[in-house]
Amino acid sequence: MLKTAIALLAMTGSAHALDYWNTGNRLHQQCSGSGRALVGAYAIAVEDTDTQGGHVKRDYCTPDGIVMGQVIDVVCTYLQNTPEKRHYVGPILVREALTKAWPCPWKKYQH
Repeated sequence: MLKTAIALLAMTGSAHALDYWNTGNRLHQQCSGSGRALVGAYAIAVEDTDTQGGHVKRDYCTPDGIVMGQVIDVVCTYLQNTPEKRHYVGPILVREALTKAWPCPWKKYQH
């Protein structure tokens, strides 16, 4: 899936495609219209990075059966509802959105 995300970013035609996606403000701009697919590709790239080499390094557990539209909705809703955080880098906000929506059950008991 990471290859798909990179391909989608490359298709933007911008020499600064990766820089374009570096903040929540920029992701939020893409949450309406045709940019939603790019938000989904970005979120999947973050998720793929969090599971590199079979080592899970995340606090969220996406359930079986979810579809890309749900992931996009979760990320875009989070960005809409947290304007005070939109200046943060994209991967942090994607992880926060996914963790809020789908926290891992065992994380609830670790304190």
